[in-house]
Amino acid sequence: MSAGGALWAYAVVPERTRLAEPLRGLADAPVQLLGDGSHALLVSVLASDAMASAEDPQVLAAHAERHHEVVRSMLDSAPAVLPFRLGTVLRDRAAVRAYLEGRRESLQRALRHLEDRREWSVLVDASGDGPRGETSGSPPPCEGLGAGAAYLAQRRHQLTTAEMQRRERAALLHDVGLALRERVVDVAVGHERDDAVAFAEHYLVERAREPEFFETVDACGDALLERGLTLRLTGPWPAYSFARISMVEQAHD
Repeated sequence: MSAGGALWAYAVVPERTRLAEPLRGLADAPVQLLGDGSHALLVSVLASDAMASAEDPQVLAAHAERHHEVVRSMLDSAPAVLPFRLGTVLRDRAAVRAYLEGRRESLQRALRHLEDRREWSVLVDASGDGPRGETSGSPPPCEGLGAGAAYLAQRRHQLTTAEMQRRERAALLHDVGLALRERVVDVAVGHERDDAVAFAEHYLVERAREPEFFETVDACGDALLERGLTLRLTGPWPAYSFARISMVEQAHD
């Protein structure tokens, strides 16, 4: 690794972390740990044309995939992993040292918050929305009403039933959120841009409490399924949702 080359930053880890096996980063460059005695930065040398070529969507997608692979590979070898957002670049080794030394206390707080914890995501799919079986309530009697009046009466009933179902679903999702939050250390609300997603939250969970978290997820999933909603659990992920700028200032290129 050259002393003056620009470096792609993947994550910050405690200084005592060691690579379990050789890692390859962007453009198959070897990944190394550069430390200051307290923390270490996971980096690889950045090819001179890497940022320019990243304007190509396919190249950017490949960068994102490799970045994520490197960060996720550290989950089992580091007690805490503070991931950088995609595209974080430092000028050289001197910039790495300055970054680590200048933010030592904030890095320590952030890593302590993430130690022995992993991120899990819960999404509720509403594409099959609606309770199973018959809809609650019965249609109003329409005998003696003209065609127009009967239609309006039926339509009012449908709207009332739909509003009741919406409120019931909202209450159930609220209860699901409360139940899951009791099992976790921290929570971040998701921002999925999909109308079919009725609920999306990301949870920071202690490894030791993951079994009881999973039990709660299963119970919530069963309750939601009765209302025609599907719960999806994904993870574990590096704690991207909890590597907040307010906790640690990101490096700049």
